[in-house]
Amino acid sequence: MRSIRTKVLITILALSIGASGIALAQQHTPVNDKNLPGNPTLKSVAIPEAWPTNGQIERLSDIGKHKAVIFSPDFAQPGNREFYEKLGFLYIQDASWLKALNQIVARNYWHPEDRIDTIILETHGTNGNGLKLQNGPAIRAARSYISVGGLQEKLEGLSVRLCVIGACNSGRLFRPEIYKSLNPHPGDPLFLPATLGIIDASREYDPAKSKMLVVRRAESEIETTSDGDTSELSPIARSVLGLRPKVPTGVARSLRFAVSNLLIQMLTHDPRLELTSNGYANEKSRNDLTEDESDALFQRFLSYINDVAAREHQVAHGGELPSHS
Repeated sequence: MRSIRTKVLITILALSIGASGIALAQQHTPVNDKNLPGNPTLKSVAIPEAWPTNGQIERLSDIGKHKAVIFSPDFAQPGNREFYEKLGFLYIQDASWLKALNQIVARNYWHPEDRIDTIILETHGTNGNGLKLQNGPAIRAARSYISVGGLQEKLEGLSVRLCVIGACNSGRLFRPEIYKSLNPHPGDPLFLPATLGIIDASREYDPAKSKMLVVRRAESEIETTSDGDTSELSPIARSVLGLRPKVPTGVARSLRFAVSNLLIQMLTHDPRLELTSNGYANEKSRNDLTEDESDALFQRFLSYINDVAAREHQVAHGGELPSHS
């Protein structure tokens, strides 16, 4: 993961749906284990919508309804938690995969009326050698890894229908030899000591029977996130988010946040985004969206938030706009 945006950028992951609301894709790479979702001989499946194309969100707090976003701590910005929670997400930021997933277990057990059904991972891909959460690059930093199969097994039976992986080189995470159990010594400089452990799937676990779909970009590549500030949003959006001063002499608060290209592409139904649950990639890729493309996506995200906030404000105030800018 790396930084690249003109206004501030970082690399990462996400999830999305094509313009039709359903994304079908497949990597045509031979796989020997027919029990693995990575086997291209298996039938392609429809990827369920996270944000329906035929519906319009009327409130900012409904954007993340029934969704969780998991951030590696070293990717997060100081205002991440408050920003995503204001948008309705269950926000999780931890270097321990066990603690991160336990928050979803607890949410779905104790709040069956508000279960998480979609999870978006904003994590490291470790050059395709394992999903990594960490506090930083120091050798002794808090850090853990999980395999795709291990992730599936931990989330089984929780009513989670979709988990989106957009980490760098995510296609390599689906390789049969590491799908269930990671290689703890891959010889990759990014695979740093697992100070908080590695979670693999159990030997008897069969991912082909999973009711949860794990998806990624159809073409494995580098992922990017933009660092933004709520001061870039419209006055109405800042007001709806509770970030405007309540008195004329007050000082407006702002939140710095990170948002991935993939999440934006999904939210805005970018037709360029294609997801898959099948196949895998062997080679590392340096492909990525250009800096201009990333910046354009970020501007689309700001516009989307502004539009939803305007609708919410009009419903609450009968079309009346704030008198202050």
